[in-house]
Amino acid sequence: MENIKNKKENSPASYIKQIAAIAATECFGVVGISKKMPILNRIIPRDAAELSKGVEVTYVDIEEKSCGEDKDEVIIDVYVIMEFGLRLTSVAENLMDTIKYNVEAQTDVKVKKINVHVNYVRVL
Repeated sequence: MENIKNKKENSPASYIKQIAAIAATECFGVVGISKKMPILNRIIPRDAAELSKGVEVTYVDIEEKSCGEDKDEVIIDVYVIMEFGLRLTSVAENLMDTIKYNVEAQTDVKVKKINVHVNYVRVL
C-alpha cells in the first residue's frame, strides 16, 4: 500500500500540480490556493504537497498530424482565493500566463487550457 501511495505522489501529474500551485501563489492578487469544495474558504498552507490539492490536471492525448508522434497536452483547473479590490479578469489572465509559462518551461508537456476558479474574494 505504501508503494502505491509513493508512486501516486511522484507521478507526472502531481509534479505538474505542484508547479502550477507554486506559480499561482506567486501571482499578484492571489491570496492563496483553496480546495475544490472549500470548507469555510480556508487557504491551503504553502507546503508543496498540500498546495497541489487546489489544482487538478487532466491529460488530453493528441496525435501530431505532421510527425505522427504522440504528444501530451494538459488541462489545468486551479482553485484560488483572490484579493478584494483588484480586477479579477486581469489577475486571472496573469495567473493563466504564469502557470502556462512555468509548466511548459519545466516539463515537456503542452498546456492546452487553464481554468481559474475563484472560490472566494478576501478583503485584506
